[in-house]
Amino acid sequence: MTFFTPEQRRCAELGRQKQRDWFNLRDKGEWSRQEAFTAEKVDLIVDCLTSKAGFNTFKATGSLPYPAEVIYNCIVDPEVRKMYAKNEDIVKPIQKECTNTITGYQCSKKVGVWPLTVDPREFVVTSHHDVLPSGVISICAYSDPQKQKLEPITKAFIRG
Repeated sequence: MTFFTPEQRRCAELGRQKQRDWFNLRDKGEWSRQEAFTAEKVDLIVDCLTSKAGFNTFKATGSLPYPAEVIYNCIVDPEVRKMYAKNEDIVKPIQKECTNTITGYQCSKKVGVWPLTVDPREFVVTSHHDVLPSGVISICAYSDPQKQKLEPITKAFIRG
């Protein structure tokens, strides 16, 4: 990290710290099974827990019949995300922070049917991406308070 600016160094270190926090939570958390999906060549399990900070946290584990690079591209490409993330209205990258770290903007749609509705939310999310020695792709998304100003708050949405 000798060629990073102080802000890039901060972003890289924060991303790695968030990744370490995630793996600690992943390995030691008390997860509840949410969904299990099994089909030909697909075995996927989704678990949930509430973090110490009170946030809902999800993990998906399993295998899909595609190379890791294809799955990764589907997750990070805003145009592809629109095909499967039906509750997302806007997904756009804002800026690359440093190697493997990007900040983006996401906005959800209003969901539900009155009287049980959830108003649209907007998020400025920083994501740290890494390929582990095992070949696993790790994407750790988090809120960086210093990056919130990159996208002005919209009155029509609740900032998450």
